[in-house]
Amino acid sequence: MNDRSQDIESNRTIVKLLLVKDKTYYVKSSRRKKCEKRDLGDKFIAPDGGWGWLVATASGVSLLVTVAITQQFGLIFRDYMITLGITSSQLTTIINVQIAASSFSGLGRGLTLSASSLAVNTYFKKKRCTATAYQFGVSGIGPICLPYLTTYLLECYGVKGTVLLFAGFALNSIPCSLVYQPVKWHIKRTFVNTELKETIERATLVLSRARNNCFRSCPSLPMISYKNSANGADKLAVESDLQSLKNSKSNYKKAFTTSLPHITKGKTIAQTVGKLKEKRDEKKPWHSVYYRKIIAFFDLDLLRDFSYVNLAVGLTLIKFVEVNFTILTPFILADFGFANSEIAIAMSSLGISDLIIRFLIPVITAKMNYNNKTFVIGGVLGMCLGRAILSFTHNFYVMLTIFLWFGLNRAFRLVFWCLIIPAHVPLKRLPAASGLQLLMTGLFSFAFGPLIGLIRDNTSYAVTLNCLNALCLLAILLWMLEDVVRRFKLKKKSKLKSVMDTLQ
Repeated sequence: MNDRSQDIESNRTIVKLLLVKDKTYYVKSSRRKKCEKRDLGDKFIAPDGGWGWLVATASGVSLLVTVAITQQFGLIFRDYMITLGITSSQLTTIINVQIAASSFSGLGRGLTLSASSLAVNTYFKKKRCTATAYQFGVSGIGPICLPYLTTYLLECYGVKGTVLLFAGFALNSIPCSLVYQPVKWHIKRTFVNTELKETIERATLVLSRARNNCFRSCPSLPMISYKNSANGADKLAVESDLQSLKNSKSNYKKAFTTSLPHITKGKTIAQTVGKLKEKRDEKKPWHSVYYRKIIAFFDLDLLRDFSYVNLAVGLTLIKFVEVNFTILTPFILADFGFANSEIAIAMSSLGISDLIIRFLIPVITAKMNYNNKTFVIGGVLGMCLGRAILSFTHNFYVMLTIFLWFGLNRAFRLVFWCLIIPAHVPLKRLPAASGLQLLMTGLFSFAFGPLIGLIRDNTSYAVTLNCLNALCLLAILLWMLEDVVRRFKLKKKSKLKSVMDTLQ
């Protein structure tokens, strides 16, 4: 009976070894996937609600307090810049150097904008448009109230005191960032159950393969029942089965050895491929290896995607125009002869119109089948039309109507502008895609920002506004050309396919 116990224990050890090997490979694979923080997996299901609404709210508040001083830059520093004798070219250089620094390294505002956008896009998939509208709806409260607050603070505390208060106001982004919890803490149960189900199915498959391969190779292998083996009536039967088991022991081990490579095939292939890659990298120069690592780390392969590059270039041009126009608005209106109180009313009216439309966008676009780029183009064209009219008017009520129109179109431009890149790339590549787009914005602002000031110094703000419109029209033209080329290629491909089908 000691021999029988040893054989049984040997067989159990073999099966346990098989399970341990496969389980170890699965656990290592799972840990490897978890280490890739950017990749939540193909089977990730966004919460689309729950804690995500708090994330959208906190993101909106964070944007409100962080971008506040940028939105009120003109009101705060207009008279102060005149006192210092700073020209328009120097002013635009200051503005765009700040934008470039923020885009290059994430100083302050750049880091907040990127984190807020990624957080909302991670928590929402189906309701992403609604969440983004809600996010920017909360941040849209700033342009309504802040112009009056800025005017009051300037009268009470001056420029330096107002800037200090806005700095303290911006510190509220720190508690807002604490709401950005990892999305895995709030995922739906189905995501967890899917992994558990796969683990169980894999373990069951391993046991089934091991048993089938062993008994297929050893047809003489007996099936032993251990329930009644202690009874005297079954003693002779058990001893007979034990003798047969001893004779087939070598065949059993051979069958297991044969089945093991098939079961651990995936692991063997992965190890082989990894070793081949290491050998291949060793043969290449060190600078080539590091070059490839840099490309992989920053996901520079996105630059091979012409559609992404075209989208990023267009968004860079549009953002450059909108940021410069927003900051220069008080200077433009003051140059047209409007008082500070009238400028504050106009900017507040823009904020009210913008805020209302942001919250209504999910309702307005619910039954529209247009893509995000189409809505952005519509908003940008509306802004261009308003700037063109503004360059020829000096009437307060006409100007007020134009700014209400600006708010309507700005809401569509801003909400859907933030959805273009997330809709084009998968979630795991979104940080890299957003980072590259920010880099383009920084480079363009740094290179062409002073040019806007030079145009103003040599012409007028009316000409400057129409130059800004020209950049927006250039971005729209690039997008439309790509759509035309893509449709032409698809049409040509369909015709070729129909001809091939006819010949067959």
